[in-house]
Amino acid sequence: MAQAVKRLFPSVRVAIGPAIEDGFYYDFAKAEPFTPEDLVKIEEVMREIAKAAYPFERQEMPREEAIRFFRERGEPFKVEILEGIPAPSVSLYRQGDFIDLCRGPHVASTAHVKHFKLLSSSGAYWRGDERNAMLQRIYGTAWLTQEELDKHLWRLEEAKKRDHRKLGRELDLYAFHDVSPGAPFWLPNGWTLVRELERFVREVLDARGYQEISTPILVNQRLWEQSGHWEHYRENMFLVESEEQVFSLKPMNCPESTLVYRHTLRSYRDLPLRFADMGRLHRNERSGTLTGLMRVRQFTQDDAHIYCRLDQIQDEITALLELVRE
Repeated sequence: MAQAVKRLFPSVRVAIGPAIEDGFYYDFAKAEPFTPEDLVKIEEVMREIAKAAYPFERQEMPREEAIRFFRERGEPFKVEILEGIPAPSVSLYRQGDFIDLCRGPHVASTAHVKHFKLLSSSGAYWRGDERNAMLQRIYGTAWLTQEELDKHLWRLEEAKKRDHRKLGRELDLYAFHDVSPGAPFWLPNGWTLVRELERFVREVLDARGYQEISTPILVNQRLWEQSGHWEHYRENMFLVESEEQVFSLKPMNCPESTLVYRHTLRSYRDLPLRFADMGRLHRNERSGTLTGLMRVRQFTQDDAHIYCRLDQIQDEITALLELVRE
């Protein structure tokens, strides 16, 4: 795909293009977003490249030489990647007039990659950091046979019909407003569904010996320092200052569950203790990553926290997996 893009848009700079589950993507530095018409043209050139059966030729190159090579070609993202690689040499792959940095291995030639489809394009920050340049990402999928490709595309179309964002609008379940980005406003229909789901979950948990607890949403930073979250997760917390102390809207339930356990003296005969906590959590996700109800800043998480003896671990894990299946 990157070779096709460079043929059609020579001024575009290439970044990274990994394989992902059921497909691939590649990020490009381009002044204007790719249009649906662009994707059609790119796909046509990709088919020409596949038909040309260019062999994939692996080439080892000293890292410093590779840095000079890509700098001379005006590819700053490749240079940045190479500068972060500690190895003395790197591998490149050539196909026709295109060469790219890649670990490999590859198939023998482009003729083996002919059942593919470009799906969409979107914006993506370089290295996933909003402080970096905004790039244009093209998603695609590739399969061994046309039959497998057609089946996958059919699954994607069926999934679109059941997309919760589409159903949310059609069934009037929830809404979002710019006064609270990433936090759903549950409408009567949607809240009825939530309450029914919670009722079902509580029935299942009660039958399996869980005790439901509820813990505060606003928590002093001392607890997060003790748990280690302050050092590793602070950037994703919503912080509040009050009376010269720092608090956080909790991003997870786990540390507070330990305070419930420590609230009273326990005996080994009390174990296992199974706590259930349907806590409302808040995480300061980047605005560009928010997606429907799948990636939000406020959500309810039905956690299980189990305190048990060493000799009870296997039974508890087995029971928990059975609960998940149920």
